Amino acid sequence: MSAHVEIIGKGQPLVMIHGWGMHSGVWQPLVNRLSKTYMLYLVDLPGMGNSRPIEPYHLHALADEVALAQRYLAIEQIRFGERLRLVWELDPATDGARMPPLLLQPLVENAVRHGVEPSEGGATVRVSTRRHGSVVLIKVTNSVPAGAGSPGHGVALNNVRERLRLLHDVQGQFRSGLVDGVHQVRIEVPA
Repeated sequence: MSAHVEIIGKGQPLVMIHGWGMHSGVWQPLVNRLSKTYMLYLVDLPGMGNSRPIEPYHLHALADEVALAQRYLAIEQIRFGERLRLVWELDPATDGARMPPLLLQPLVENAVRHGVEPSEGGATVRVSTRRHGSVVLIKVTNSVPAGAGSPGHGVALNNVRERLRLLHDVQGQFRSGLVDGVHQVRIEVPA
Protein backbone atom coordinates (compact mmCIF):
# COMPACT_ATOMS: atom_id res chain seq x y z
CA MET A 1 0.00 0.00 0.00
CA SER A 2 1.43 3.39 -0.88
CA ALA A 3 0.97 6.60 1.00
CA HIS A 4 1.74 10.21 0.56
CA VAL A 5 1.81 13.24 2.80
CA GLU A 6 0.13 16.41 1.66
CA ILE A 7 0.75 19.75 3.36
CA ILE A 8 -2.11 22.15 2.83
CA GLY A 9 -2.77 25.70 3.91
CA LYS A 10 -1.02 28.94 4.63
CA GLY A 11 -0.06 30.10 8.08
CA GLN A 12 -1.12 27.13 10.15
CA PRO A 13 0.02 24.00 8.27
CA LEU A 14 -2.44 21.16 7.92
CA VAL A 15 -0.96 17.78 7.12
CA MET A 16 -3.00 14.97 5.61
CA ILE A 17 -1.80 11.39 5.17
CA HIS A 18 -3.45 9.41 2.39
CA GLY A 19 -3.42 5.71 1.69
CA TRP A 20 -2.13 4.13 4.87
CA GLY A 21 -5.50 2.92 6.11
CA MET A 22 -4.43 3.53 9.72
CA HIS A 23 -6.67 4.63 12.54
CA SER A 24 -5.99 7.98 14.23
CA GLY A 25 -4.21 6.34 17.17
CA VAL A 26 -1.42 5.39 14.77
CA TRP A 27 -1.26 8.32 12.38
CA GLN A 28 -1.84 11.17 14.83
CA PRO A 29 1.48 10.63 16.70
CA LEU A 30 3.15 10.26 13.29
CA VAL A 31 1.76 13.61 12.14
CA ASN A 32 2.77 15.24 15.43
CA ARG A 33 6.36 13.99 15.05
CA LEU A 34 6.52 15.07 11.42
CA SER A 35 5.17 18.52 12.26
CA LYS A 36 7.58 19.04 15.16
CA THR A 37 10.48 17.81 13.08
CA TYR A 38 9.99 20.26 10.25
CA MET A 39 8.82 23.16 12.40
CA LEU A 40 12.28 23.13 14.01
CA TYR A 41 13.64 24.13 10.62
CA LEU A 42 10.83 26.49 9.64
CA VAL A 43 11.22 28.68 12.72
CA ASP A 44 14.01 30.67 11.04
CA LEU A 45 12.12 31.24 7.80
CA PRO A 46 10.67 34.70 7.10
CA GLY A 47 6.94 34.87 7.78
CA MET A 48 7.01 31.95 10.22
CA GLY A 49 6.87 34.01 13.42
CA ASN A 50 10.54 34.93 13.67
CA SER A 51 11.56 38.41 12.55
CA ARG A 52 15.25 37.52 12.53
CA PRO A 53 16.59 37.32 8.94
CA ILE A 54 18.12 34.06 7.75
CA GLU A 55 21.89 34.05 7.68
CA PRO A 56 22.98 32.95 4.19
CA TYR A 57 25.69 30.73 5.68
CA HIS A 58 23.87 29.55 8.81
CA LEU A 59 25.31 26.25 9.98
CA HIS A 60 23.85 23.50 12.17
CA ALA A 61 25.62 21.03 14.40
CA LEU A 62 25.90 17.49 13.07
CA ALA A 63 24.10 16.32 16.24
CA ASP A 64 21.03 18.35 15.15
CA GLU A 65 21.18 16.92 11.64
CA VAL A 66 21.41 13.39 13.04
CA ALA A 67 18.42 14.04 15.35
CA LEU A 68 16.35 15.20 12.37
CA ALA A 69 17.39 12.16 10.30
CA GLN A 70 16.47 9.89 13.23
CA ARG A 71 13.01 11.46 13.46
CA TYR A 72 12.49 11.13 9.73
CA LEU A 73 13.61 7.49 9.71
CA ALA A 74 11.41 6.70 12.74
CA ILE A 75 8.44 7.80 10.64
CA GLU A 76 9.62 5.72 7.69
CA GLN A 77 10.10 2.77 10.07
CA ILE A 78 6.38 2.92 10.85
CA ARG A 79 5.65 2.98 7.14
CA PHE A 80 7.99 0.15 6.07
CA GLY A 81 8.24 -1.96 9.23
CA GLU A 82 10.76 -4.80 8.94
CA ARG A 83 11.61 -3.84 5.36
CA LEU A 84 13.60 -0.87 6.70
CA ARG A 85 16.59 -2.03 8.71
CA LEU A 86 18.47 0.82 10.41
CA VAL A 87 22.04 0.85 11.68
CA TRP A 88 23.42 3.88 13.51
CA GLU A 89 27.18 4.10 14.18
CA LEU A 90 27.61 7.55 15.70
CA ASP A 91 30.82 8.91 17.17
CA PRO A 92 29.96 11.50 19.87
CA ALA A 93 33.18 13.36 19.01
CA THR A 94 31.51 14.45 15.74
CA ASP A 95 28.42 16.09 17.28
CA GLY A 96 29.75 19.64 17.05
CA ALA A 97 30.80 19.54 13.37
CA ARG A 98 29.08 22.37 11.48
CA MET A 99 27.17 21.94 8.25
CA PRO A 100 24.35 23.46 6.23
CA PRO A 101 20.88 22.73 7.60
CA LEU A 102 18.99 19.80 6.07
CA LEU A 103 22.15 18.23 4.65
CA LEU A 104 21.67 14.73 6.07
CA GLN A 105 17.89 14.31 5.77
CA PRO A 106 17.76 14.28 1.94
CA LEU A 107 20.46 11.61 1.92
CA VAL A 108 18.56 9.26 4.23
CA GLU A 109 15.39 10.01 2.27
CA ASN A 110 17.22 8.96 -0.92
CA ALA A 111 18.41 5.78 0.80
CA VAL A 112 14.80 4.89 1.59
CA ARG A 113 13.50 5.94 -1.83
CA HIS A 114 16.10 4.03 -3.86
CA GLY A 115 16.94 1.22 -1.45
CA VAL A 116 13.87 0.28 0.58
CA GLU A 117 10.91 1.30 -1.61
CA PRO A 118 11.80 -0.67 -4.76
CA SER A 119 12.89 -3.83 -2.94
CA GLU A 120 10.36 -6.41 -1.76
CA GLY A 121 12.83 -7.55 0.88
CA GLY A 122 13.60 -3.99 1.95
CA ALA A 123 17.06 -2.64 2.62
CA THR A 124 19.53 -1.75 5.32
CA VAL A 125 20.20 1.96 5.78
CA ARG A 126 23.37 2.73 7.71
CA VAL A 127 24.36 6.15 9.00
CA SER A 128 27.83 6.50 10.47
CA THR A 129 29.93 9.36 11.76
CA ARG A 130 33.63 9.24 12.68
CA ARG A 131 36.19 11.83 13.61
CA HIS A 132 39.66 11.47 12.09
CA GLY A 133 41.86 14.26 13.43
CA SER A 134 40.53 17.55 12.08
CA VAL A 135 38.01 15.88 9.75
CA VAL A 136 34.55 14.42 10.37
CA LEU A 137 33.50 11.61 8.07
CA ILE A 138 29.76 11.05 7.52
CA LYS A 139 28.49 8.06 5.56
CA VAL A 140 24.98 7.14 4.51
CA THR A 141 24.75 3.73 2.87
CA ASN A 142 21.93 1.55 1.69
CA SER A 143 21.72 -1.88 0.19
CA VAL A 144 20.30 -1.82 -3.32
CA PRO A 145 17.59 -3.96 -4.88
CA ALA A 146 18.52 -6.72 -7.31
CA GLY A 147 19.49 -5.01 -10.54
CA ALA A 148 20.22 -1.33 -10.72
CA GLY A 149 16.74 -0.16 -9.71
CA SER A 150 15.31 2.97 -11.23
CA PRO A 151 17.81 5.82 -11.35
CA GLY A 152 16.86 9.14 -9.85
CA HIS A 153 17.59 12.54 -11.31
CA GLY A 154 20.39 13.30 -8.84
CA VAL A 155 18.71 16.49 -7.61
CA ALA A 156 19.21 15.78 -3.88
CA LEU A 157 22.79 14.58 -4.33
CA ASN A 158 23.70 17.58 -6.50
CA ASN A 159 22.04 19.96 -4.04
CA VAL A 160 23.96 18.52 -1.08
CA ARG A 161 27.23 18.50 -3.03
CA GLU A 162 26.82 22.14 -4.08
CA ARG A 163 25.79 23.40 -0.63
CA LEU A 164 28.73 21.60 0.93
CA ARG A 165 31.10 23.10 -1.65
CA LEU A 166 29.77 26.62 -1.08
CA LEU A 167 30.21 26.45 2.68
CA HIS A 168 33.35 24.39 3.09
CA ASP A 169 35.07 24.81 -0.31
CA VAL A 170 38.07 22.46 -0.46
CA GLN A 171 37.67 21.37 3.18
CA GLY A 172 34.36 19.69 2.40
CA GLN A 173 34.37 16.51 0.32
CA PHE A 174 31.42 14.68 -1.23
CA ARG A 175 31.39 11.35 -3.03
CA SER A 176 28.59 8.99 -3.96
CA GLY A 177 28.31 5.73 -5.84
CA LEU A 178 28.26 1.96 -5.53
CA VAL A 179 30.91 0.46 -3.25
CA ASP A 180 30.90 -3.34 -3.00
CA GLY A 181 27.26 -3.51 -4.13
CA VAL A 182 26.08 -0.91 -1.58
CA HIS A 183 25.18 2.68 -2.45
CA GLN A 184 27.35 5.02 -0.39
CA VAL A 185 27.36 8.76 0.14
CA ARG A 186 30.54 9.92 1.87
CA ILE A 187 30.91 13.46 3.22
CA GLU A 188 33.91 15.02 4.91
CA VAL A 189 33.66 18.30 6.82
CA PRO A 190 36.01 20.11 9.20
CA ALA A 191 35.72 18.89 12.81
